[in-house]
Amino acid sequence: GEACDDGNTVGGDTCSACCDRGIDLDWDSVSLLLHLDTDFIDSSSQGAAATAFGGAELSSQQSAFGLGSAEFDNDLSILITSPVVLGGGDFTLEILAYPRTFEGEDHVFYVKTGPQGGVSTQFYLANSTPTLFGDIAGTLQGPPTIQNAWNHLAVVRHQGNVRIYTNGVGGTAVAGAYDFPAAVLALGSVPAADDQGAYSSAYGFDGFLDGVRVTVGVARYTENFTVSARAFPDQGPGGN
Repeated sequence: GEACDDGNTVGGDTCSACCDRGIDLDWDSVSLLLHLDTDFIDSSSQGAAATAFGGAELSSQQSAFGLGSAEFDNDLSILITSPVVLGGGDFTLEILAYPRTFEGEDHVFYVKTGPQGGVSTQFYLANSTPTLFGDIAGTLQGPPTIQNAWNHLAVVRHQGNVRIYTNGVGGTAVAGAYDFPAAVLALGSVPAADDQGAYSSAYGFDGFLDGVRVTVGVARYTENFTVSARAFPDQGPGGN
């Protein structure tokens, strides 16, 4: 859901009221927004491409928001976007995940910053525990997820410290100053060397993903929060 800081105002309204109208005060900083209702289209102003491989498909079986979500089969299904740039400052990468099973290393997303075999940055469920591994902060874990339920997961870098939030509850922060180059973002598995599919069936996510949002330059969450029941907004204060 959208993040609001109570101190912000737009037109005399508090930020929470703005969010109730579907307005994102940090809209200009959103570099990727996938609703995954009826298509794989990026709704942000950046217009990134997102391509499904290996059986990744839209499904109406489950939905955190809207009409559907993207389904992954724990095999070779994967969704790969065109490059995004997280940079070296604050950012927020968030996603709604519905795990059907826990297989040990189920990749929710993978930021591919180098050739296959390099470290890159991987975010996966180690059984039920969200785990971040790679360039940015070594190994970092967050509070556990719930099987067969929607979980809001967020990776946030704020003033050089990285933290995982699960359903609004933050884990331990770890220093991570890595300056990300342009990199593809893969959802549901580890990408192949040519970014045209999954690297291996051993790392696949089994379940549904929904509401993917990448915000660059803004740490949306800096303390525990209540996850919104609304989908991520498609506009800022100016209606753009």
